[in-house]
Amino acid sequence: MSDYVFPRLERVRVTVPEHLRERFRALVEEKGWTVEEGVKILLAYGADRMTVSSMGPDAAHNEWSAARAELAVLRHRAYIADEAIRSLRLNVTGLEASNRQFQRSLADQRARRDRLREELRRLDDGDGGTAQARAGHRDRAAG
Repeated sequence: MSDYVFPRLERVRVTVPEHLRERFRALVEEKGWTVEEGVKILLAYGADRMTVSSMGPDAAHNEWSAARAELAVLRHRAYIADEAIRSLRLNVTGLEASNRQFQRSLADQRARRDRLREELRRLDDGDGGTAQARAGHRDRAAG
């Protein structure tokens, strides 16, 4: 069904005549399309206008029904993709907050480590403490 409603695509190069360029650009801008979307939409519209008149009402109805069914599937897929994106954004936000908290904690721990190293250096440089007092002090500082 998908190939019937949306046939395989071929890359086509389109040259817009100079006298139509401004009208084309204005239409594309007015509709909020990209240039590529504008070309696709206008080509499809023109092809549709030329072929629908030559097919009977039943064939046109069947084609529209198939297109509506395909559109419903695509809308559902878009909804699923939007939900996945929203979930991923929440995960990213949580991970970024955790990372910021970790960085703050890491900075605090590094500052504490540097203070303890400085205190140990001062004690080891011989300000009169015994080895036993230094060991006790190390145990208290580490706890």
